[in-house]
Amino acid sequence: MNPIDLNNISKKLHSNEWQENKNQWTCDPRHLNIMVRLWARMTQLYQHKWVSTEGDHLNEKDEYTDNFKRWCGELSHFTDKHWQRSYKRIEGDIKEAARMGDDIWPPSSVAVVAYAEPPICSQMYKAFDRSTALEDITAKEKRLELGMSECDKLLKLFD
Repeated sequence: MNPIDLNNISKKLHSNEWQENKNQWTCDPRHLNIMVRLWARMTQLYQHKWVSTEGDHLNEKDEYTDNFKRWCGELSHFTDKHWQRSYKRIEGDIKEAARMGDDIWPPSSVAVVAYAEPPICSQMYKAFDRSTALEDITAKEKRLELGMSECDKLLKLFD
């Protein structure tokens, strides 16, 4: 498992664009479509556990539930990369639990946000190729001088 950077997750959760007013709730149509599909996928993966913890996305009046709206708000900043990392981690956790014979419960919205973050040790920076580096002449001269003095010491052992 990759470590999760929790430092900025709280900021991202509170920087949402949806309105909490129950009478006037708005959400981007594309994001809403993704959230409905997320809800269906999580129901498929976790079955009764998902429904018992998070509920259905629609109530009896065919309106979005408050919990679904909360999730929409908390995940409103997600890009395609965020969704990919989240799905990969969620499905990976399920496969790992099945392999180990463990029981797994669905992640919370905060955990899903954490799953979307790039790993701390990811390849955000390219590895430095030492073969293309400029050689430090001074350090090379010091190494050569030290090597010569150590060789002289060894040769004096045989005198």
